[in-house]
Amino acid sequence: MKKPLVIEDLIEGEGDQLSQDLFDGLGELRAGHDEFLRGVKQRIGEEAETSEPMESDESKPQAILKLPVFVQRAAAFFPPILLPQGMIKIGLPVGGKLSTKLLPGVLLLPAISAAMVLLTLALGLRAVLGGEKLGQRQNEVAARDDSKAWWRRYWLPSLVMMIGVVWMLFHAPADALTLLVSFSTLVFLGVYASLTRAGLASRQEVAKRAAVAMYWLMAISLQLSVPDTFGGHGLIGAWLVPLVLVFGGVVCWRLGKLGRRGRDPVAGRSRAVMVVCFVAVVLALHFGPTGKSPTSPEDVNQWLSSLDDTSQINQVELIASNMEAAGELSFDPKALRSAAKRRLDEEIPGRSFNLLYAAALMELGCFEEEHYRALVNPEAIERYTRSAVPMANNARHLLPVLMAELHLGSVSMEQREAIASRVIAAVDPDHKYAHAEDVFYAVRVLDVLGLSDRATELQPAADAILRATWVLEDDEEEGAFASFSIGLERDETGLARADRLTFVWGHATAESIWIMNRLGVPQWMSARDLGVLDAYLERTSRYYGFSGIDAYDAEPAAAQALMHALPEWKAAQAELEPTILGTFYDLRALLAAVLLAAFSIILTWMAPEEGEEVVPLG
Repeated sequence: MKKPLVIEDLIEGEGDQLSQDLFDGLGELRAGHDEFLRGVKQRIGEEAETSEPMESDESKPQAILKLPVFVQRAAAFFPPILLPQGMIKIGLPVGGKLSTKLLPGVLLLPAISAAMVLLTLALGLRAVLGGEKLGQRQNEVAARDDSKAWWRRYWLPSLVMMIGVVWMLFHAPADALTLLVSFSTLVFLGVYASLTRAGLASRQEVAKRAAVAMYWLMAISLQLSVPDTFGGHGLIGAWLVPLVLVFGGVVCWRLGKLGRRGRDPVAGRSRAVMVVCFVAVVLALHFGPTGKSPTSPEDVNQWLSSLDDTSQINQVELIASNMEAAGELSFDPKALRSAAKRRLDEEIPGRSFNLLYAAALMELGCFEEEHYRALVNPEAIERYTRSAVPMANNARHLLPVLMAELHLGSVSMEQREAIASRVIAAVDPDHKYAHAEDVFYAVRVLDVLGLSDRATELQPAADAILRATWVLEDDEEEGAFASFSIGLERDETGLARADRLTFVWGHATAESIWIMNRLGVPQWMSARDLGVLDAYLERTSRYYGFSGIDAYDAEPAAAQALMHALPEWKAAQAELEPTILGTFYDLRALLAAVLLAAFSIILTWMAPEEGEEVVPLG
């Protein structure tokens, strides 16, 4: 029997001996290294045989993405444990483990704001149609007491609502506005009932309160919704919100100035003039030079014809390639070629020309014979074909040298096949900096070599890169392809998400659409993915009328033209047709404003004038 291990009080210098005593005392209980590994492997094998097959990483996000948006948002209202297991069996992944990963928190916001609109409608109709109204008592003290009593009763939900609105301002401004307008309507209805009981709910008082509230909300809506109009959203989705609020405020103010039978023509004309002026300003801002307009293919061709700047020639070449693939290219390259010749004549002799621009200038027909001769490098081609080690991202650097060599000389079929194999092998989707540009230049090299049929070998890598760089906006209104997959924030399903998609990703997105045109749209991309991708291109292609378009506007416009030419896009049109529920979600801010204006006008009209006896509703 082993001697019991006794640990005395630890004093200075005794730590090493204590550790050794513990190690020796527990020696018989420790498993050997090899024995431990065998036990772990055996246990894992037993659990793998009895456990259910796990969902693949690929199936999880795609099961989510194939669900309609309204199903995703509606499912967010129900705790997963309360959902029947039968929903899983019919293919709706909201009843099992995946339900906790179905939606990011921000996707709840449209559903919450839409639910508030419905709640406002129900409570508003109840307040307007139900209950009896008392006569005027002209007791301001009682009125203040009743108003305070209402706030004492509802201060907690009001506080929670306002905190929610402030938080949503930084994540979903449109939903924050919807929630604020709906909440303001409920507060107005509640306080109006309190004032009615207190006897201070005269038409003049109600009109003043309603008008001031709607003017204040109109000012807020100008900050939250109109900038989205400049960013690409339509007139209905943004400008009509402040228009409805200012109209409701003017009507309530007018009703407060008028009796049920009296008229004030001077005040009426002044209010009408104010409304007309506001509408005129809104229309001028939206459709005038300060508003944004969509970039059409005609705009792109006109811009290309007048372009004499070669500083972004790679971007220009991609624009021209996408326009040509879409069958929309028809521009005069005279100005561009003249500017390119001046640049080449100046930079090539001085050895300051950047070869990364050469291939694009060659594709656009800007190179002349002496320019090609300056770039010929047969030794580089020979070294490249003989090396057995693939070089990452080599296609972009190889392309101009290869094009110059093919223009002035020849490359054997054996060399071409070797180059093609190396270029294909160099596209590594598992590399942390893999991006669409790798595939884009690899396919262009294969085209130059006359081996375009080998581009299909790049399809698996292209699909993996496109999937790794695909990013959805948190509210799933837009989607785009990021420049790199590294640094993207992903949800629990592995899908990359962002609060707001940046226009900087426009170039990678345009390259990705070019790739999809050549290699096909990946199977994991649904019709809804194409829809949100189109929304991103629509927003980023808009330009201010006073400044005209530039490469950052023309690039997404050309990419959108090419995407609209894809067979997959045409097949997705039926699925992307707006539904009633989808329209309700899109117009939730406008509907909230309409309800506020309508209930304010109705309650103002129902309120008695000062001194008028109220007839109870029965």
